[in-house]
Amino acid sequence: LIRVAQFGGEGRPKDFDTILKMLLGNDTTNTDLTFKDQPGNQLAGVDFIIRPLKKNNLILYGQYFGEDGLDPIIDDGWIGAIFPSKRFSLVGLRKSFYRENPLIISMEQVDTFSGEKNITYNHAIYKSGYRYKMMPIGANIDADSKAFKLVISKYFKNNDNLKITASDLKINRNNSPYNPISPYKQNYKELNIKYTKKYKNKYFISIYFSRRDADNISLKKNNIFFDVKSVF
Repeated sequence: LIRVAQFGGEGRPKDFDTILKMLLGNDTTNTDLTFKDQPGNQLAGVDFIIRPLKKNNLILYGQYFGEDGLDPIIDDGWIGAIFPSKRFSLVGLRKSFYRENPLIISMEQVDTFSGEKNITYNHAIYKSGYRYKMMPIGANIDADSKAFKLVISKYFKNNDNLKITASDLKINRNNSPYNPISPYKQNYKELNIKYTKKYKNKYFISIYFSRRDADNISLKKNNIFFDVKSVF
């Protein structure tokens, strides 16, 4: 169970009563507070991992989140359950082969459209929304977007790693000006190939090739990156 609250800041209430209301959940407009008086911006939801096989080499995982407020998720008169409203989700399946030098194959789909335009990760009081320096803290495709990914990752005896990712992305489906990935609707397919070499269990050197069938505001169709990391 996960709950994230963004509150306080210049001109906003941040006294003990505000913090207490936030902790108890008595802080949204459907709890007799006006929009102006609600303490802040919140997300809540669940994430899970299910291992259906005894060998644990098959994993089903996912996330189901919602924005401020509560809506019925099951409401048939016999069974009732409430959940944060304006919901979005992620689901994935991962299978590993071989204990030594494993090969891992995974499929994942994430959809950040909540059913209402430009709601996910955005907020009327906190204008930058659920982001840090204009980049999403949640899914890296940001709001009102959808992505399907197929990932093949192979580890070798010397701990080197080859990772291939094929993606089908539908970015900013509602042309939100707040989406930092793209200010307009954009669909494209992408292929990423990354090879990482481990040296003396301390240094990681990676070469990364990216190919997509459309330009993006931040990246061209073809890109090559080099990355060096050191562990202390």
